[in-house]
Amino acid sequence: MSFSFSAFSLSRPHSFIIFICSDDIPGFQNRMGMIFFTLALFGFGCLTTLAAFSSERLLFTRERANGYYNPFTYFAAKLLFDVIPLRVIPAFVFGAIVYNPVGLVPQVDSFWRFILVLVLFNLSASSVVLLLSILIKNAGVANLVGSLVMLFK
Repeated sequence: MSFSFSAFSLSRPHSFIIFICSDDIPGFQNRMGMIFFTLALFGFGCLTTLAAFSSERLLFTRERANGYYNPFTYFAAKLLFDVIPLRVIPAFVFGAIVYNPVGLVPQVDSFWRFILVLVLFNLSASSVVLLLSILIKNAGVANLVGSLVMLFK
């Protein structure tokens, strides 16, 4: 819920700052800056998953060893309750609010392509962060490596 609220609250000032840019080189540069900021916002927003998975690692191992559930069930629950509400909905809300005021191409297929790029980037960044949290046991080191990956990605 907080991710959706932050996407909503950040989209309004973001739209206001770059409100209907001109169709010249500075307007193009402003739009590219908006897209860079948006992708950086969602990329670094995915880093919140690092500490959550490292703290669940021991519990998952213990419960799987006792036969409570298999890894697919855990993955499906993680997908349903982490990916959909925290990665797809905020990207959709942010993109839907920002697209028109910024002055991007006013066509329906371009809008859905923009939303698709936001959602797929958010999902890929989340997958990279999840992979890092699986590979690196220490949360501090995982956070450092995750930040470096997001900077140079």
